[in-house]
Amino acid sequence: MAILSAKDLAYTQNAVQLYLMDRTATIIRKTLTPDGAGGTINTWTAVVQSNGLTTVPCMVDEPATKSVEVVVANRIEAVNPYDIYLPLGTDVIEKDRVQVDNHTYEIRGVQADEETFATWVSIDALEIR
Repeated sequence: MAILSAKDLAYTQNAVQLYLMDRTATIIRKTLTPDGAGGTINTWTAVVQSNGLTTVPCMVDEPATKSVEVVVANRIEAVNPYDIYLPLGTDVIEKDRVQVDNHTYEIRGVQADEETFATWVSIDALEIR
């Protein structure tokens, strides 16, 4: 038995996007691109969403916890974890990155949380500096 009717769920999803998702995100995905010399190189390309756009509304929560240590280029660096929320149905996978304003985030996990009544996709991400 559904807690919300389809109409109520659609209303809630629209309200979340309108009132809480006050920023714009671009999902970028690593793709192989010809390098002109017979080989390929990795490039990050914007993902076209189902509505034909390359941007989606989003909400970025400031780091809830202190920085965590990760290995980057054989060095240990302190980075801040962020929670980023995107509309339900956004084409995003764990290997993607998210660009918001002048910041790029590496995605560590993607989930549609049942507790949100399917109103958004939650992303666990680290800012790339």
